[in-house]
Amino acid sequence: MWYCFCLLIFLLLQLSTISFFIRPLKGNRRSTNSLALGSGKVKIPEHIAYICDGNGRWGIENNLTRADGHRVGANRTVEIVKSSFELGSRVVTLYLFSTENWSRPIDEIMYIFNLLESHLMSFSQYLYDNKVRIKVIGQVEKLPLTLQNLIKTFNKEAINDNGSEKTLILAISYGLLIHLTYLLTYLQSQM
Repeated sequence: MWYCFCLLIFLLLQLSTISFFIRPLKGNRRSTNSLALGSGKVKIPEHIAYICDGNGRWGIENNLTRADGHRVGANRTVEIVKSSFELGSRVVTLYLFSTENWSRPIDEIMYIFNLLESHLMSFSQYLYDNKVRIKVIGQVEKLPLTLQNLIKTFNKEAINDNGSEKTLILAISYGLLIHLTYLLTYLQSQM
């Protein structure tokens, strides 16, 4: 019973931040605080979360390798993050690598982490110029040491940067059990 209650709270929190279909408004007008969703105009959510999934499958389905799919997906993700901030969102969460992804072949896992590291490095100037703070959630201690050190550097800079107006949250090595643990810890601290 308690597990179902926690799961329900988790899902409600997640559903309140996720946007599945987003496209800019048509026409010559540019809007920074609303977009067309389906047929009506809606206010842009302050927090948008994206589940980055299916890139390897997409690569195979398009006569590419899984690695090519991950590379194309990573490049597209950078564009999506920039667009989300340009449209007015203040927080963007990317669900990048779940605990279930650890069952993949080690070569694919290392490729994904190397891709993440190189994209973070090349994306860092944009983040700095646009006052975007980075937070990482999940089991960071399971990641390669070079990626852990890069994350620590970003987190240290975020703590010292009081001018941050936007936040990019990277969910790496996350899963339902981890979310439930965080939720229970939070609820316990509120009692």
